[in-house]
Amino acid sequence: MEDLKGLEVIDREGKALGHIVAVTEGGGGNLAEIKLLSGAMRLAPFRNEFFGDVNLEKGQIMLLENWVLE
Repeated sequence: MEDLKGLEVIDREGKALGHIVAVTEGGGGNLAEIKLLSGAMRLAPFRNEFFGDVNLEKGQIMLLENWVLE
C-alpha cells in the first residue's frame, strides 16, 4: 500500500481531484486518505467498487464514485 502514497486521484473523465496521502487499515478494510485540491481531507474505502485503474507510470489512480468524497 505504500506505493499508493502520492498518487494523483482522478475521476472517470481524467479530472484531478487530489492525491492519496496515506492508506490506513479500518475496521471494514483499508481506507485511502485523500487530500482534495481544496485542501480538505477525506477518507474513502479502498475497494474495487470505488477505485479503478492504478497507473504507477503516470502516478494516477481513478476514483469511480466521486460521491464517496462528499
